[in-house]
Amino acid sequence: MECSYQIVCPFFRRKIAIHDAMYQQHVRQYCSSAGEECAIQQVMKGASFLKVPNDLYPNQKWRVAGILATEGPLAGVKRP
Repeated sequence: MECSYQIVCPFFRRKIAIHDAMYQQHVRQYCSSAGEECAIQQVMKGASFLKVPNDLYPNQKWRVAGILATEGPLAGVKRP
């Protein structure tokens, strides 16, 4: 099963600069499966494909929480 976000994914569509060998490795690891471990897919699910930074790679899951905090549906909502 391949990732259902491939059609809008900036990484898969080669909109993010990356060496060919690394690109192929990430495609095999993240894009050729359902993609639950992919940082880009997590941002798309939590916010929108429009909110994916142009320098986010599939293996950068550590950045997702920060992106969703500023770009997600609850961004700007004050919490008690």
